Amino acid sequence: MDISDAARTYVHDETSGEGEDDAVERLFFRERDQVEDAIMAIPPTTAQDMAAKTLVSHCHGDFTCLNYDTSPF
Repeated sequence: MDISDAARTYVHDETSGEGEDDAVERLFFRERDQVEDAIMAIPPTTAQDMAAKTLVSHCHGDFTCLNYDTSPF
């Protein structure tokens, strides 16, 4: 299971004394951010490298730089 899947299926323990957002950040997103930062720090040398960086920079589909109203894609 990857970090994103684990975060989506996480069930927060309300009695933990920690807010859900803080728990999810600590348990999942800090690690994912470190992996993404490492990927972005490597200079691209191939089309596959650029594709990986594009996926990372678009937060795995959560965000996009494309304008769907005017984009030719």
